[in-house]
Parts: sequence; C-alpha cells; structure tokens
Amino acid sequence: MLKINISKYFRSFQLTQRSCEGQDYRSPTDAKCEVCLDTFDEFLSEINQGHILDPKCARTSPKPKTPDRRALQEEYLGLLKPPPIPALYCRNYAHFLAYHWANTDIVRKAIHIKKGTVGEWQRCNHDLPYTMDIKSSIMYHLRVTSKRYRALVYSGDHDKRSLNFSIADDWRSWHVGGQVAGYTTSYSNDLTFATVKDAGHTAAEYKDKECFAMIRRWLSHKPL
Repeated sequence: MLKINISKYFRSFQLTQRSCEGQDYRSPTDAKCEVCLDTFDEFLSEINQGHILDPKCARTSPKPKTPDRRALQEEYLGLLKPPPIPALYCRNYAHFLAYHWANTDIVRKAIHIKKGTVGEWQRCNHDLPYTMDIKSSIMYHLRVTSKRYRALVYSGDHDKRSLNFSIADDWRSWHVGGQVAGYTTSYSNDLTFATVKDAGHTAAEYKDKECFAMIRRWLSHKPL
C-alpha cells in the first residue's frame, strides 16, 4: 500500500511540473495546472507540515475523557479563543496547555500585565494587522555576512536552503552524545550552516539537547 501511495504522489508531482511549467503557482493560468495544484494541496493536507514525520493531529477532538482535561476545559470556558484540544500523543498538546497556563491570573500578575490592558495570550495571533510574509531569509544572510559578522544558520533537515558561498569546511556530520545530531558546513565568510536531524521548523522545540549543544559550541568558537 505504501509503495502505491508513493508512486501516486510521484506521478502527481511529475504531472504538476509538466502542466505548470513557467506559471506562477499562486495564480495559474492553465486549467490543467490548477487541477494539479488542487491535488497537491489535498496531499499536503494529509501531513503535519511543521514536521512531516510527526502524526497529523486533528484540529478538533472528542470531549476529553480524563478528569484533568475536563476540569481544565470547564475552568476556562470564559476565554475567548481557546485552541482545540489535541490528542494527548500530539506534540501540540503542550501548546494547548501553554494557552491556559499563560492566561491564568497568577502568570499575568507575575509578568506585570495590568488588568484591562491586554487581552488573551495566543501562541499564534492571526488577528494582528500584519500582511508582510518573508519567504526567504537569504538576503538577510548576505547582509550580515557581507559585513564580516560571524553567523550561524540552522534548520531542521526537512527545510531547504540554498547559499551561493565558497566552502571553507566540507559538509560533514556533527554529533551529540555519540549520535549524529545533524550535518554542517562552513563558508569562507565566517558563516556556519547546520541542519538539526529529525527536527521540525522550530528545531529547538523538537531537539532541545542538540540545539543547545550547537549554539553553545558556536558561541565558544568551537567546531560543531
């Protein structure tokens, strides 16, 4: 079954490349291309885009079965935008807990939020009036490194970057606790690039020990 699915996805990818060649994927002009992109979106909706190896957790879940979760839900019925309750095995269950923790009176008092000044804390507040979306950070890498600042760029190994700099140290693995933690290379303009193995787009959330070792070594001017 797995082989059939992979084959299906690959054929869809090839068809999309042929049908949409030379077109803007955001505004296709060809009907066949548009159909291919719709199919691609369906495939994409099946996976966890933050980390494709993690399970895809539903945005909503059945009523909680454990007393602790029910009590937590009932205690905060007055909140405006509580997030959906994910399954306990989901990584984002911690995000659900963080919402309720950050909105308790004791936490708000501890960080000196005056009553009536700030509404609820939200992990991802989509109501803010921002429209700018940075699609690539390459220009920022160039700006920093052209001024001869040391720089460390890292990502989970399911992200993709392209840098056009001359290589000072070839691509190699780096290790934490005797295990491969990712791969790294350095460039002639004091830029170090590293991946964090099996990390999502918020790498430190997924691999805290490895990310801590990485930044500590870099700040100490030691090789990763």
